[in-house]
Amino acid sequence: MQLNQSLFSLTFYSTLMLATSTEVAYSQAFQAQGARTQPAPLEHLATLPAAEEIAPHLAHSDAETAAETDAEAGDSGSAQAMPHLAMPGMEHEMPGMGHEMPSMQGEMPSMSHDSMSLGPEDEYFDLRFLDAMILHHQGAVNMAEEVLEKSDRLSLRKMAREIILVQKREVRRMQSWREAWYPDADQRPLMYVADKQQTLPMTQEMQDAMMMNMDMGSADEDFDLRFINAMLPHHQGAVAMAGEALLRSDRPDIWRLSQSILGVQQQEIAQLRTWRRQWYSQ
Repeated sequence: MQLNQSLFSLTFYSTLMLATSTEVAYSQAFQAQGARTQPAPLEHLATLPAAEEIAPHLAHSDAETAAETDAEAGDSGSAQAMPHLAMPGMEHEMPGMGHEMPSMQGEMPSMSHDSMSLGPEDEYFDLRFLDAMILHHQGAVNMAEEVLEKSDRLSLRKMAREIILVQKREVRRMQSWREAWYPDADQRPLMYVADKQQTLPMTQEMQDAMMMNMDMGSADEDFDLRFINAMLPHHQGAVAMAGEALLRSDRPDIWRLSQSILGVQQQEIAQLRTWRRQWYSQ
């Protein structure tokens, strides 16, 4: 059965709907005393073929120490209490629902949470979360680097530098966790395929969809608006996945990272909306 790229791209939007409807459960999940369990052996995952084609391996950086991990969690803006997930006006950032990038028009199929998510609370959930969030962060870094090349607004450039710094650091942390927790796993990024009820390697186009890379155009007067309209749903996708991880993961490290992502990226969502109103009256 052939997988559909547009179905895969629903990960962020379908899980976001789940996140906003179950925010109370996140607080309960974060406070729960879950054991930090080790996954079952993954030898069979290392031999699985890709769902459609062989996906390239992700590069891994040097593992960071536990002390550095804890320090960075504080540096990246982890909140004391669980951030609120309600996002008034969220519909204005969803592709096909207003303020969308021109290239995104007509590409939003009907939503179905059942058809795609990070998958069940099994021994591979954290692995799928790490693979999805690593790619997602890399996409945000790519977009932020484009801001440094094309935008003249100092405030937007400052946010872009912060996105690059924080998300590259979190990528290194997640890559080190993946190596430590899943040494026998396939090096290709993995995902849950609901139709097959299996964890399988992502194809290249699925990886591209997870990164949400898009052409934001030239450095013209509307570049900043296009960036804002692209980064808003991108951040909301990260918020959705972080919320799902708080519900389904048993690892305190994942909880702390997810809480940090929620705190930092919801602040950036609010700031991006403010700038859009101030600069473009939208």
